Amino acid sequence: MHSGGFLKPGERPIIAMDGEEIGWPDQLARKYGSGQTIVNQFHIETPNPKAFAESRATVARAGARFAGRFARYS
Repeated sequence: MHSGGFLKPGERPIIAMDGEEIGWPDQLARKYGSGQTIVNQFHIETPNPKAFAESRATVARAGARFAGRFARYS
């Protein structure tokens, strides 16, 4: 589409939203800063092993949902 409406080898048409920025990952990292490593630590105190296993699974699901929500913004 750069000249004459034909795609060059390796090019693909895209559909983007108004204002959406498209770029190579290294270009976007230079412009907006590289991603940061985030470490989340949880303290779980439970009365017995079964409660601990249930709490651990609940925290893991919540952590995965949290990370999934913010992964698309990084």
